[in-house]
Amino acid sequence: MALTMYAYYDHIMFVMATNDQLKKSATGVAKQTAWTASGSVVGGVVGGPAGALVGAVLGAAIGYWSAEDYEATITVLKNLNDEDKQELVKRVQMMVGSTGLDALTDWLKISTNHRIFIEAVRAIISKATQK
Repeated sequence: MALTMYAYYDHIMFVMATNDQLKKSATGVAKQTAWTASGSVVGGVVGGPAGALVGAVLGAAIGYWSAEDYEATITVLKNLNDEDKQELVKRVQMMVGSTGLDALTDWLKISTNHRIFIEAVRAIISKATQK
């Protein structure tokens, strides 16, 4: 991995560790989505369309309350092998549309990009942990 890749990876780690808004966005995104979907399915089976709506709302609430620890995500990222780090960097740079460190910081100032960023990070983590 080239020096610029390491610098960009380090910047991703720095941003994740220090950006409180990103932490709030990231906390439990995957779990919340799973709980919402599960609640909708169970509610739909039990009560039809209205049950699906109620189940989705209850599932979302449960997902929010049981959100996973953000620090665990950072720990997994720190332990990625070089190939996975490089894939993470490439994916983030593609989303941001730039290889510049400041571009990533500016891109993450837009709150709607937080979820996109976290979903990309989680996809890399999921792939890495399945090896």
